Amino acid sequence: MTYFLFFRLHPLGRRLAFWAALATLVTTLLAGCGRDDARPTAPGRIPVASVRLDPIDEALVVGTERLLRATPLSATGAALDDRTVRFESDNDGVATVSAAGVLTARGEGRASIVAISEGKSSRIEVRIVSPNPVPVLAVVSPATITAGSAGPVAVNVHGTGFTDATALRVDGAAQATQRVDATTLRMQLTTSAMETASVLRVTAFTPAPGGGESNTVTLTIADVPAPAITTLDPRQITAGWGGAFTLTIIGNDFSPRSTVEWDGAPRAAHYVSATSLRVTIDPQDVRVARIVPVTVATPAPGGGRATMNFAVNAIPVASVTVESPWGQAWTWRNHGLPLAAVAQDQLGRELSDRRAAWHVLQPSVATVVPLSEREARVYGTTAGETDVEAVVDGVSGYRTVRVHDVPGHELVYEAGEGDDRHLMLWDLITGNAPRRWLTPMVAFSPSPSPDGREVAFAGMDKAAGIDGNVDLFIVARDGSTRPVAPSPAFDGDPAWSPDGRSLAFTSARATGALDVFRVDLASGTVTRLTNAAVTGGSTGSGYAARWPAWSPDGSRIAYTVQGTTGAELWVMSADGSQKRQLTNAEEAHALEPTWAPDGSVIAFSRVFRQSPQSLLMTVNPDGSNLTTIGGRLVSVAATPAYSPDGRWLTTSQTRGSGTGAVYAFSIAANAGPRIVMPEQLGGGRHARWMRKP
Repeated sequence: MTYFLFFRLHPLGRRLAFWAALATLVTTLLAGCGRDDARPTAPGRIPVASVRLDPIDEALVVGTERLLRATPLSATGAALDDRTVRFESDNDGVATVSAAGVLTARGEGRASIVAISEGKSSRIEVRIVSPNPVPVLAVVSPATITAGSAGPVAVNVHGTGFTDATALRVDGAAQATQRVDATTLRMQLTTSAMETASVLRVTAFTPAPGGGESNTVTLTIADVPAPAITTLDPRQITAGWGGAFTLTIIGNDFSPRSTVEWDGAPRAAHYVSATSLRVTIDPQDVRVARIVPVTVATPAPGGGRATMNFAVNAIPVASVTVESPWGQAWTWRNHGLPLAAVAQDQLGRELSDRRAAWHVLQPSVATVVPLSEREARVYGTTAGETDVEAVVDGVSGYRTVRVHDVPGHELVYEAGEGDDRHLMLWDLITGNAPRRWLTPMVAFSPSPSPDGREVAFAGMDKAAGIDGNVDLFIVARDGSTRPVAPSPAFDGDPAWSPDGRSLAFTSARATGALDVFRVDLASGTVTRLTNAAVTGGSTGSGYAARWPAWSPDGSRIAYTVQGTTGAELWVMSADGSQKRQLTNAEEAHALEPTWAPDGSVIAFSRVFRQSPQSLLMTVNPDGSNLTTIGGRLVSVAATPAYSPDGRWLTTSQTRGSGTGAVYAFSIAANAGPRIVMPEQLGGGRHARWMRKP
């Protein structure tokens, strides 16, 4: 109001108003001269001072329209709504604007848009873009994944219309997506996404402008298929293969989680591919011939088992040897001889897993009874010879077996241990099991009487046990027992004289050293035959004299003398005179002499001091012709004894445990020795032949 009053009342104000009106008129006239649309401004009409054109910040998609907002403004910034606005585009190929201000996006690019009102104008820039295509999916690779696979697993989705902004979705959930190229998108599936069998819906989504969600393709998470075996490489091998080898299992639908079983036991398997697994087989797995199941097992989900047999073939037999455990292959009638068939391959290796078929080629002489896969026992029926055949895998081996008539005598020997030592009597003719000879005391070192009715032996009171004193006794076949020349000193090694009237024996009753004595059984008179002493006795007596043995005619006694260099064999007259040394071997002992029934030789056991080995030997009564008999060393051979007919010699092999076995061999054939009473059946020590009364 103050401003208006100033111009109306004040003279200076009136002059200023005049000049202002004049300036406005001049400006209007000049504007009308410069533009066709210039019109005289009506009195009181506020002129357009500027035009406001609202900008378009985002890109417009080709084919879309947008209404432009242009507002003429007065000098004071007030909107002049009653004014006309005209629009222009500098690039109609990109965008055009209608008179009403509707902008139409024509093509991709940029354009300047001008809004004009009463000579005033405003300009904006617009950007026109082509719309994003809607993605189209064609195929997923892989289309199937096995349930339980370990992630991440790359999945490629092939199709068209992909942009850098296109993202894959699985069952509607967005996935981290890599655009490989214009036709390939890639995502990674996690372990949890593949845990169980399912069908996954895969889509792709491209954001505006344009874009949108694609069609759906499926990705199958399938149960693990059951494995199948088509072949094994190798399919077979020969038993006894010398080293480890690789077995390749070829088939289908193998998994990294598939396991391999060899004969039902799991083995470490190497996964090569879905069609190949490898496993290492050790030599012990193919040691013997057999059929081995090989199994591939794939665990759930799904999965299953597949089995194929692997053949471990028997090693071809190149030769068969028929062996006797004692070297010599002979037996008595009604007595058994064990034999074993030993099969070998071409390299000489024993094939212990083979079964032998047995045959006797002369069945009138013997029969054969199989005992196990490779062992049999031959029983003699008639004196003579027969070949025994063992056939292993079509290959034959032979052994000649000699059958002898059974000696018409018995064997008496010592068995048992400690205070259970006792005498056994075995009738060879019947072949029956030995029977225990009952005595009221611990009994050992038997010596049968010449007529076979009694046995002299060394014994101890059972109540005293192994700490009791050893004395001599005689037991009859009915078990009645009597002492012989008892003394408080050790008495042992009894030996009957051929006439049955005397016993020679060993005793410490004189000086404490062991001497050979003789007792007359009728009178009880005892005679000392040697003069041993613990400090060294007389010649032929030494430190100890033991194991007397009568000559068949009763005139001489062979015995063993312990000297400074070892135990040697001596002989003396029955009265103790004419002592003479028969052997002299510093490296061995000559022990337990026995006379041949014809008196031609004396047999004894030679035991080597540096090794627990011994030989059976003979020497002439004059010390000449020292000869090895029996053919081989044995483990502690003791107590050689001739049968009364002189055809057989027995010895007792004592084991480390104290038990023993009775051996025999033929004098005529010098064949043996071989076990006739094994320790498994009671064994024996100090075996002596006994006539049947």
